[in-house]
Amino acid sequence: MTATITALTATGLRAHRDELASLLLAVVDGGSSLGFLAGLDQRDAAAWWDSLLPAVEDGSLALWVSRTGGDGRIDGTQLVPARPRRTAATAPAAQADGPPVGPRPRHRRPAARPRRPRPPAWSASARAAAAPSGLPLRRCGRP
Repeated sequence: MTATITALTATGLRAHRDELASLLLAVVDGGSSLGFLAGLDQRDAAAWWDSLLPAVEDGSLALWVSRTGGDGRIDGTQLVPARPRRTAATAPAAQADGPPVGPRPRHRRPAARPRRPRPPAWSASARAAAAPSGLPLRRCGRP
């Protein structure tokens, strides 16, 4: 199955807010905290997406979504902070015989973790596989 990844604008965020809130609820209910406590409800999840609207509108935050099914449903998200634009005033001064002077820019910008719900069979199959071997579940890649 091929994933389609697209950027979502502020208008798209408003249009898909309830779908994104449902995805966030599925992820949190599946055991990923992402900074949220269990018991998150639809209204609070929708309010969190609404809180991102100003940053998406002014371009300081990019929202990417993935769709893997043929139904066009969003099944994953990625939030990426925008890079500050370098201008002549903000660029470090160059030495005549060497590289620019000043702090080195970081190689990558930090990005929010992708939000994907765990497969429903994860808990049962992983626990069943780990139980007879005596291996802790953490070794399998999940807490």
